[in-house]
Amino acid sequence: MNTHKCIVLVVGSWLTGVLHSISQLVFSVNLPFCGPNKVDRFFCDLPLVIKLACTDTYILQILMLSDSGLMAMISFLLLLISYTVILLTVRRHSLVGMAKAQATLSAHITVVTLFFGPCILIYAWPFSGCFRAGPPPGPMDKANLSGVSEFVLLGLSSSQELQLFFFAFFSVLYVVIVLGNLLIILTVTSDASLHSPMYFLLGNLSFVDICQASFATPKMIADFLSEHKTISFSGCIAQIFFIHLFTGGEMVLLVSMAYDRYVAICKPLHYLVIMSQRTCTVLVVISWTVGLVHTLSQLSFTVNLPFCGPNVVDSFFCDLPRVTKLACLDSYIIEILIVVNSGILSLSTFSVLVSSYVIILVTVWFKSSAAMAKAFSTLAAHITVVILFFGPCIFIYVWPFTTYPVDKVLAIFYTIFTPILNPIIYTLRNRDMKAAMRKIVAHYLRSKKVSEIPLVARNSLY
Repeated sequence: MNTHKCIVLVVGSWLTGVLHSISQLVFSVNLPFCGPNKVDRFFCDLPLVIKLACTDTYILQILMLSDSGLMAMISFLLLLISYTVILLTVRRHSLVGMAKAQATLSAHITVVTLFFGPCILIYAWPFSGCFRAGPPPGPMDKANLSGVSEFVLLGLSSSQELQLFFFAFFSVLYVVIVLGNLLIILTVTSDASLHSPMYFLLGNLSFVDICQASFATPKMIADFLSEHKTISFSGCIAQIFFIHLFTGGEMVLLVSMAYDRYVAICKPLHYLVIMSQRTCTVLVVISWTVGLVHTLSQLSFTVNLPFCGPNVVDSFFCDLPRVTKLACLDSYIIEILIVVNSGILSLSTFSVLVSSYVIILVTVWFKSSAAMAKAFSTLAAHITVVILFFGPCIFIYVWPFTTYPVDKVLAIFYTIFTPILNPIIYTLRNRDMKAAMRKIVAHYLRSKKVSEIPLVARNSLY
């Protein structure tokens, strides 16, 4: 932390403040004000000023949430993560240092909570009644807003024969996904030789894969045997929440695993120092944090959409682009926000992954052709999984303005096929994992055989 870095941090904070303020003014300075002019505050606060505009401010509130709300929540989460990392680090050194750090940080956390709490309350929930422009909705408006209480899912096919086949096929796939990923988690946690950064991240990826395959697949399988494939409004919102939580988290986790391979291949002497247990824990926490912030930002402009007409979703789960098209308003701005959020997240993480693989291959290429061939063989499988996961996400969320029948087929890749491919790619091609799995299976079979031996014969063995 020299003088140069401190100056850069201060300049960066001021630049961020200027850009943030300008972005707020862009959609506020041209608002039409033609009626009341009383602000119930001691200064001009943006949510209350917007309330006075002579126009529908729903989209403006979404933009406010995307700007001020997300900035407040992300900054607050980063601060909490930094305090957690500090406490974990100090705890390893001494209990006295831990007590001193807690005494110091408790004052900091109090100040941070008092500062960010009101900001998040005001700017992260601008849709509450005190910020909504215009008169309260009348009886007819309320009826319209609550007109859709459930959605109809068309599923993958309407053919009865195909549905029976799909029921058997996806039931087997789901069982394999759960058992395969549980086996990986059990192997990584029980075998001491696999207590390394790579396998720690792999175990977390398997957990995310189980979650990702479970948010909609069981209902889809049950719907194959049902004539009426419906889902409640709250159930639909829950599916949107979980799909973006798990996919957003998995994207960052895949980047973390690529970074782990980059350090292992390009900086092998510093691998254990760089990829410490603390670093791995921070990477996993960041992946879940990004997933949570990502899904909350999606729900912020979805949960209050008015649905008063058609309620048929041409998919096997509530996919965000298809659900927003059913809303009783122009969804152009909503689709732009989907591109800005999901589309950019998919593209940026995919670009980072491809760049890391290119750097690894170029680094290995300068060492030897044999190492290059081995690295390419390993990374080819990883790249296959990445393309199958990110390809459909990019296709669906970067171009949400037009939905195609193939979208629901592509959705199967990142909800079902990727969770089953990850165990195959990352474990069956790995000698250490295969050896550890054989050890666990052999131990289980040996224990089972011993338990089947009569008690008298078992005592004679000892």
